[in-house]
Amino acid sequence: MANLKVENLAKSYDGKTNILENVSFDVADGEFVSILGPSGCGKTTTLRIIAGLLEQTGGRVIVDGEDINNVPVYKRSFGMVFQSYALFPHMTVFDNVAFGLKMRKTTSSEAKKRVTEILKTTGLNDLADRYPAELSGGQQQRVSLARGLVIQPRILLMDEPLSNLDAKLRIQMREEIRNLQQKFKITVLFVTHDQEECFAISDKVLVMKNGRVEQFATPQKIYHQPATKYVAQFIGYENFIEVDEKLANNRFKTKNFEFTTLEESTEANFLTIRPENISLIADDQTGNQNELPGKIISAEYLGRDYRYQIKTDLGVFRVDEASKFQRGFGEKVLLSFPDKYLLPLKN
Repeated sequence: MANLKVENLAKSYDGKTNILENVSFDVADGEFVSILGPSGCGKTTTLRIIAGLLEQTGGRVIVDGEDINNVPVYKRSFGMVFQSYALFPHMTVFDNVAFGLKMRKTTSSEAKKRVTEILKTTGLNDLADRYPAELSGGQQQRVSLARGLVIQPRILLMDEPLSNLDAKLRIQMREEIRNLQQKFKITVLFVTHDQEECFAISDKVLVMKNGRVEQFATPQKIYHQPATKYVAQFIGYENFIEVDEKLANNRFKTKNFEFTTLEESTEANFLTIRPENISLIADDQTGNQNELPGKIISAEYLGRDYRYQIKTDLGVFRVDEASKFQRGFGEKVLLSFPDKYLLPLKN
């Protein structure tokens, strides 16, 4: 286990285009941190620099107080789990898992003991003599995970390890990864583009955009208090109200409507609210504070909820309503925005 500190990490390939810019964050000993963001945001580049597979153009990577910028990959003692599994096709499961120990010149008796133990822990002991081609995708990923853990790494780095699995298996594997991480009390840095996946298993989440950190906080903090519009959009907020003027007492004005929030904000460019947190009232009167009249223009049945698109003077809002009965097309409604769910955001 180890503490990881990343300070002002920067990466540029041509001296002009910044792939990473001032990326800084800390991972505590035994903590599970995910880097979240879309393709091209810099999350894998960050991971590869930490691993020693890429050289940064600025900044430092510090492990347990030691600057490891000049430490070669094989001396960093990091485990690595790749999206592609990266298994040797000519080696059995046992030999694939033992490979890292062999490179570290671990004695054969110690290697056999540790590999046998990790195969049992990861549910692979009955597959030790099989080759990768004889395994399912989930089994191959489990082998990759076992290979990363068996070397007893200071930090385990995981790059989109579940993206090649189907939805059901992804859920099963993420639970296994979290259970193993907690069992071994290992420090993990996990890269993913899947918000649900990283929220389910992470202690903290680093949200990235265009090579920069947008927010670094607990999943709960990010979910309930996204720092910017970008973060809110990425984690599922769909309704945004552009702010024209900030008034006193957490009041915001846009066109002819006023909205109040519970959360204090010195500045805000937008207000946002999740679809399930808007209440619908069957009324076509002009809205009071935190109320907005509208008309239903579409409806979808989602099983537990109906999802409506409602046209208003401030644009189209998406609203999820838990009900047995569907509202009618063209029905006039009043949208109510509870102040505890309405959040002010910066750009």
